[in-house]
Amino acid sequence: MGPEILIIGAVGVALVGGFLVLYAAGGFFIVQPRTQVVVLRFGKYTHTIIDECIKYVFPLGRRLYRLSSQVVSVDLPRLMVLEANGNPIEVSAVLLYQVKEAHKAVLEVDDFHHYLSLLATAVVKNVCSHYPYESSDPRAPCLKKESRQVSDHLMRELGELAAPAGIEVLQVRLNDLTYAPEIAQS
Repeated sequence: MGPEILIIGAVGVALVGGFLVLYAAGGFFIVQPRTQVVVLRFGKYTHTIIDECIKYVFPLGRRLYRLSSQVVSVDLPRLMVLEANGNPIEVSAVLLYQVKEAHKAVLEVDDFHHYLSLLATAVVKNVCSHYPYESSDPRAPCLKKESRQVSDHLMRELGELAAPAGIEVLQVRLNDLTYAPEIAQS
């Protein structure tokens, strides 16, 4: 073997080694405050990182999903609903939620924001149909006063549906509540 072959071999080894070092260095990442990072290896869940830090996971077959742990507020659109007495009302709501188990939010549903918005809309429609718009009995729950019973019913029903996706529902409040225009005119 001539010295040219040894030099070419050494350069090749150095290039491959340099490439491998750079590739391996790509495994470092930063976990920001109030962020959860779900780590998948070749499509299988390995673990969730919840502490803010600099972390290393070898990049081969690795996929990272970053989810915020902050409280999220969603303004649900105005809906036409029939209340308990059969009168049409227009209602909108505000939803506060937080991702508690990021791996469930990533793996159990396709888009957890959209999923929760759809669930919340359905729950608001369902719960509003159980209560009258207003009641002559001051102790009876009604939508106009937004009694504790109505709020608890909204929270309980949506919380049960959102739990499998790793989402904790913090609050659901009726935002805007009026009779439908055709009823309000009469």
